[in-house]
Amino acid sequence: MRIKDALNEHQLVERIMPVLQKNLNENMINRVLYIPVGECRGVSRAGYWSPSQMRLFVNTSLHGEPWKNVFLHELAHCIATHKYALCGMRVKAHGYEWRVIMMHLGLRPERCTNAEESAQLHVNDKHHYTCQTCNYVIKKPRRNDRLLSDLVRHKGCRYKVGGGKLTYYYAP
Repeated sequence: MRIKDALNEHQLVERIMPVLQKNLNENMINRVLYIPVGECRGVSRAGYWSPSQMRLFVNTSLHGEPWKNVFLHELAHCIATHKYALCGMRVKAHGYEWRVIMMHLGLRPERCTNAEESAQLHVNDKHHYTCQTCNYVIKKPRRNDRLLSDLVRHKGCRYKVGGGKLTYYYAP
């Protein structure tokens, strides 16, 4: 699927085209409309824009309004890249340029998934690390042995005497 197809499928053409015309020239608009929209499976994030691959990814577990919000969030990254970064400017991921484009899209410039939707994305987090001091659990999709070193401590209690040491367990 391409961005153009996603806009048509979700009835977003009237909302997005004025923003594209305001921020990009005709050649850039055509380039953006034909960027592929991929699916990120088994990833603990809602979506992401990859400027190096020129692809936009949205998590397959999202549907309806959350999907639209994530798609528009990532599209704002895409527009910011085409408007500023390809001209040689440095653009922060959630910097001023991105926030302006989000406001043009009619969205608040912030995270687009709430805690309940984020919990759906973390179903594959099978590697658990528990703080020995406060029993706080950190869940990760992949094993990270660096978290078990003596140098890494849980942020909430790392300044307590002997606190913050993590232990690992696998929860299939």
